Amino acid sequence: MALFLLGRRAGGAVRMLRSAQRLSSTATGVIAAKEPFQVNLVPGKTYFWCRCGRSKRQPFCDSSHKGTDFTPVKFKAEEGTTEVFLCGCKQTDTQPYCDGTHATHLVQNAT
Repeated sequence: MALFLLGRRAGGAVRMLRSAQRLSSTATGVIAAKEPFQVNLVPGKTYFWCRCGRSKRQPFCDSSHKGTDFTPVKFKAEEGTTEVFLCGCKQTDTQPYCDGTHATHLVQNAT
């Protein structure tokens, strides 16, 4: 297991433990970036995270998923949340947040 620092939420660090060994190609999109997107969110605002990896407005949806089996992930920024790391590789198990999967050799060596 590996420990990854995801971002600041409600004044503290969010940590997730995850096995960085598996990727599910059926449930994940195209690798849009090999690192997370550090973004500032407005608490209480609703966002749509791109799950397919095709959006030109990464990490947010621009409807490029049309015609695929993918749909964006709707989420609301939590109160006290401002700076977060949203997944760029689209392989995370904690959608839309980064869980460190981008650091695995499987993602870093992907073409």
